[in-house]
Amino acid sequence: MKRKQQSKYLLAIYTIVASLAIILWLLALYSADGIFQSTSLNLATELLGVVFIFFVVNYLFSIDEWDTNERIDRLLSKLEGEKVLKAEDFFESKPSAIDELIKESKYIDLCGVALGTTIDSHLSLLRDSIRDGANIRILIMENSESSLMFAAGRSESDDSKFYENKLKQTVHNLEFIHGHSKPDYPDSTGTLEVGFLPYPPSFAIKMFRKSSDDGVCHIEIFAHHVGWGEPPHFVLQDDVDEKWFKYFRNQFEAMWENSKKHSFTT
Repeated sequence: MKRKQQSKYLLAIYTIVASLAIILWLLALYSADGIFQSTSLNLATELLGVVFIFFVVNYLFSIDEWDTNERIDRLLSKLEGEKVLKAEDFFESKPSAIDELIKESKYIDLCGVALGTTIDSHLSLLRDSIRDGANIRILIMENSESSLMFAAGRSESDDSKFYENKLKQTVHNLEFIHGHSKPDYPDSTGTLEVGFLPYPPSFAIKMFRKSSDDGVCHIEIFAHHVGWGEPPHFVLQDDVDEKWFKYFRNQFEAMWENSKKHSFTT
């Protein structure tokens, strides 16, 4: 029953009871029978008292209800007014820590230009994840003249040697991870695969999945010439952002299929 209907219903009851009390009071006023008169007056007085008490009690409860309803109305108005999502509420100026995601994930896909900082700062975690059975795929650009020129051409300093050194260090670290993941853990089902792209990707992907059907994806949009200090980041969750999580997952899979696979040294 809605609030207006409840108010009308209670008003009707109060009116009926109050009217009955008035009728009894009038009958007692014009009655010559003393017993009937006193009985009618008592009933009329008690009914009016009941009406008064219940009216006051209902009014006091209604005040709280009105206050709650007003707050709900204000909240709904505020939510309806916030239809436009601000960029600050979506993008992050700094990437979130991925340490716990690496530890918890069964499947890890990383894509970037060189991934130097990511690989170097998580060397032990990635090695331990492989030992624990995680399947890791790494996508970086190949160390070729064309890709180095492409990457340097959009950077701040136009220094292809910088990217060349970063790529060499990344490959060295990946060789280290691969070489130290298996010897003491021969029963481990974990894998490390590396693919080289003939171009620098325009965004970084860090995708972590506990199973094949769920996951978290960190996306970093690379800058061009300026803004390398704080490029925009955002995070997608498979169960919340299914459409765009699937979009970037498909992007990774497409790049992986078109990459040259690395053969590790024995």
